[in-house]
Amino acid sequence: MKNKQSGKIGNKLTGLVSVFLLAAVIISPAVIWQLKQEKKLEVTILDKTVPQANYREHKGLVWLLNNNKYVKEDGQYYTLKDYYGFFPGKNHSYKINPLPANLDKADMIYMADTYGVYYRDYYGQTKNLEGERSPMIYGGTRPEEVDTIVNAMNSGNKHKTLVVEFNTLASPTDAATHARLSNALGVEWTGWIGRQFTNLKQSNEEIPRWVFRNYEKQYNRKWDFKGKGYVFVKNDDTLVVLEQKDLGKKDFWMEFTDSGKDFFNISNNVGYYYWFDIVKEKPNTKTLANFHFDLNYDGTDKFKKFGIPHTFPAVAVNKTTNYTSYYFAGDFADKNNFPVFYQATGLPKINGFLTPSYENADSFFWKVYTPMMQKIFDDVYKTKNNEK
Repeated sequence: MKNKQSGKIGNKLTGLVSVFLLAAVIISPAVIWQLKQEKKLEVTILDKTVPQANYREHKGLVWLLNNNKYVKEDGQYYTLKDYYGFFPGKNHSYKINPLPANLDKADMIYMADTYGVYYRDYYGQTKNLEGERSPMIYGGTRPEEVDTIVNAMNSGNKHKTLVVEFNTLASPTDAATHARLSNALGVEWTGWIGRQFTNLKQSNEEIPRWVFRNYEKQYNRKWDFKGKGYVFVKNDDTLVVLEQKDLGKKDFWMEFTDSGKDFFNISNNVGYYYWFDIVKEKPNTKTLANFHFDLNYDGTDKFKKFGIPHTFPAVAVNKTTNYTSYYFAGDFADKNNFPVFYQATGLPKINGFLTPSYENADSFFWKVYTPMMQKIFDDVYKTKNNEK
């Protein structure tokens, strides 16, 4: 009898211990996050592409700053409205908060997107049936903004870091402004941008209507594509379409160079599925990751005909005495849905582990963008404190 009672008590204790351990495992990331020290880092964010109040072009950046406990100089956590650019309001009202004329206090300047906001996006007319480009309300990188940023980077009062994403160099930014910003970044835009579409049919509303019109004008044939593929557009409106039959098994992916693997401590080769531009590095610029196209004979022939490289920089770094710049040749931070709860250590790694490396748009954010930005944050913070 005593043995049975002892056994029951032992089982209950084992169960309680198991529950306790499970609870400890579940809550420990949140506890560890609370115990971590907050770190002050002044990040100036420029985002002109905010047609809706979801702030998706810089939402991921803000989430990562908060998850890593980086706070502003006043000790406050970053919010989605801590940026300069276009601010949508109620009933299609809006305000524009321009970049300050003096950025000396910034530790990092992050140009998330300057493509801008257009009439059809902002006023609810998403279907551009007649094929015309919609007029711009506000957008493009401005000469005075580049002047402000370049002056701040070269001021010498403290080492600064500049991070720039697609689309800041391409249209609607003018050629002279693009050239000056390119010099600061150490990259040169070739004039080409591209994107994957899961369905090339004309019924796909994600494909701009003018793409079909320009294709038919250029090739003198109807658009009859379907299935997954890629659309390339040059700044003179030249169009190239890659169909699935032009591609090898791997399609399109991002791969870190040896320098990139060492610097970021990342070895993931991950698929990428959104807008990108094709750039080439300038002297003294180092490529940390490349985009690669896996092409068969037909795809290779198309690229050769239009002078499109099948491998080109995805992440480039330019280090000078006064500043360090990074160029991301894609919409890397663009993501709308995030965990509401960010106050837990290790959440990004868990999300990265749970997403596959290919055929999943979220995988790029968690497996590539997140560890890259964590490394950049850490370097900026160390540099800032070493200068004190």
